[in-house]
Parts: sequence; C-alpha cells; structure tokens
Amino acid sequence: MSLSDLLPAIRPVLSESDRLGIVYYIGGSVASSIYGEPRSTLDIDIGAELSEPFIGKLVALWAGDFYVSEIAMRDAVQRGKCFHLIHLKTFLKVDIFVSGADAFNASTLKRRRPQTVQIGSESLSVWIATPEDVVLHKLLWYRKGNETSERQSRDIAGILKQQQDRLDKVYLEEWADTLNVRDLWNRICEESAMG
Repeated sequence: MSLSDLLPAIRPVLSESDRLGIVYYIGGSVASSIYGEPRSTLDIDIGAELSEPFIGKLVALWAGDFYVSEIAMRDAVQRGKCFHLIHLKTFLKVDIFVSGADAFNASTLKRRRPQTVQIGSESLSVWIATPEDVVLHKLLWYRKGNETSERQSRDIAGILKQQQDRLDKVYLEEWADTLNVRDLWNRICEESAMG
C-alpha cells in the first residue's frame, strides 16, 4: 500500500491531534519511506504525548472513522504503551505509541520536525521523527524481533543511503550505546559502507 493509500487514515488522526494541541510525530515505515526507500506498508506508527484528559475527546472524535477502544487507550496512557485504531473504510491500522517518561522518547518528541509531505495529489503538513530517531527506533524493533526482520534492516539501509551526509552520527552513536543497539548500528553501517 502506497503513502497515498494511507491518507484517509492519517488525515483524521493528525488533524484532531493538531487541533487539540497533542504533541506527536510520525515514525515507523511511513517515516522511513519519506527519508529512505519508499515501500508499501499496512500500518501507520505515531508517537504521541497523551494524558487522561484527551481520552474521552479523542474517542468521541475518532469513533466515526475508526474502531477505537477507550479501555485500550486508557490502559496505554496509564502505562506508556501502544494502542491501535482501525480505520473503518480501509481497515488500515494506526498504532499510537504513548510516550512514557523515558529519556529516548522524550528526545524523539523534542527533536521531531515539521514537514510538508506530498501524498498523492495532496500536501499534508505533519510532524515527523528525525531520520536519526527513526533509525534508532528501527534498531530497537530489529533487536526485539530477534534480528530477523529484513524490513527493519532494509528500511535502515534506505535511510542511510538517502540521508548519509545529513545524519547526526554523534547523536546516533550515543543513543545506540544507551539503547544497547550499538552492535546492530555498527553492523548495518559496515554492510551499507557508511561506517
């Protein structure tokens, strides 16, 4: 599925987040497709700073377009975890990762950047995680998946190829050490001849 196919599911989530002043960023395969090699994806990853007062409002706003569980959302907000929205017309899944109190998520939110993204014939103003933070999150997912996901390593390699001279290597290496993924970072750099 291309980015333009994701538009019906992305637009209502981001427009309501912007309207309510929710701090968010797009990450995952959508961000890696923007920064690196485009690939089809069946879900949308969004990191967000959510608190209890937003829950009822968001459930009411999203209920017409999405399957949304208030119980799951409340649990995710309380525990700093993820909840899912299912877009009713397209059955696309939107994974919303509630940013907890950890330093890496705080850094990702702080460093997010505004960007106008061309999706099909429409321009959409969004907040997106930096390429460095997308790489680091993908390294974490690669590690959690027992280092078997070719999609994660391919996405990282695509970002390195397209963004190589613009990446903040010091930031990447410091967080790779902190997150215990430096070995993966070094290996992918060697494989992509970036090291």
